[in-house]
Amino acid sequence: MILLTGATGKTGGAAARHLADAGQKARIITRDAARGEALAALGHEIAVGDVADPAFLRQAMQGITRAFLLLPNTQAQGAMEAAFTDAAKAAGVRRIVKLSSIEAHPGIGARVPEMHAASEAYIKASGLGWTMVKPNFFMQTLLAASAGVKARGELAMPMGTAKISMVDCRDVGAVVAKALTEDGHEGQSYKLTGPESVSLADVAARMTALFG
Repeated sequence: MILLTGATGKTGGAAARHLADAGQKARIITRDAARGEALAALGHEIAVGDVADPAFLRQAMQGITRAFLLLPNTQAQGAMEAAFTDAAKAAGVRRIVKLSSIEAHPGIGARVPEMHAASEAYIKASGLGWTMVKPNFFMQTLLAASAGVKARGELAMPMGTAKISMVDCRDVGAVVAKALTEDGHEGQSYKLTGPESVSLADVAARMTALFG
């Protein structure tokens, strides 16, 4: 059976929907039963509890063979992902698919990518099968600028003139679902990007053409 974390969010939710479309049932961890109702309607099993609770995590891991690891980017993320890996190994899980970052490598000097890099190394050293899914800038992050677009007609983000190949969370979820259900992905790190590099000015021009 497959275990999903982060499934009440955009990327994990997309993975849950792709799994359901493929006829795959998963056990989904959530701290909020109400937020799991839509996922239960897809046929998934809901386990209500906190990943930070060792007893709950041991119970949630029972009968699991493959697990998707997506936790919030907080100070506790590294320790929680290590504990998740340890619990998975103890429960006999065969493969972890981790949502990481395209920037995750040691020495990058940024806190979140450094945490992802350390977590990747921990999982690889655990002896478990693994697949790292490493997306670039999420297109959905642009929604954070929506207030400025609405109020002033301005799309403002700290990108300068740089170009970046943005990727959609829904496409990342599709990759996660395949990595969890197909053979041939073990020991692979997949860097995910969109089909083209665009600047913020390019994005603004396209939004103007669409919305006025």
